[in-house]
Amino acid sequence: MLQRVQSIYLLLASGSFFGTFLTPFASSEVAVPATVLADQEFSAVDSIGMIVLFALAGLAAVAAIFLYANRKLQIQISWAAMSAGLLAYGAGVLAFMQDGDAIGNVAVDGSVGALFPLLGAIMSVLAVRHIRKDEKLVRSADRLR
Repeated sequence: MLQRVQSIYLLLASGSFFGTFLTPFASSEVAVPATVLADQEFSAVDSIGMIVLFALAGLAAVAAIFLYANRKLQIQISWAAMSAGLLAYGAGVLAFMQDGDAIGNVAVDGSVGALFPLLGAIMSVLAVRHIRKDEKLVRSADRLR
């Protein structure tokens, strides 16, 4: 049921969550041993926890698309996808901050990949907003019958 606006938002949210695997969050010109920048890139695949949470967020967003008949469950799954994505993003920020002293003087460039989890969360919130609008429309139509 991709003709509904919330389905498009959920598809974009899942694409954003899965897109974190393709682009790094940050990179540096110099490798910093024993940190998240040991390979000169910090990405979602550097931590098993981030891999699991981003994959769970992406799969939940895709699953929510097909739950159009049960809007309450679709809202819950959408919130769960957003929460998992933000939790994984927080874990990445925490891992980067813990290595901040070791990274110290190395120039670190941010990447577009750091915006993907936030974009996925925004898309999930927009999907929930439109699902609720759809629910309100169905209830008003039921009252008219």
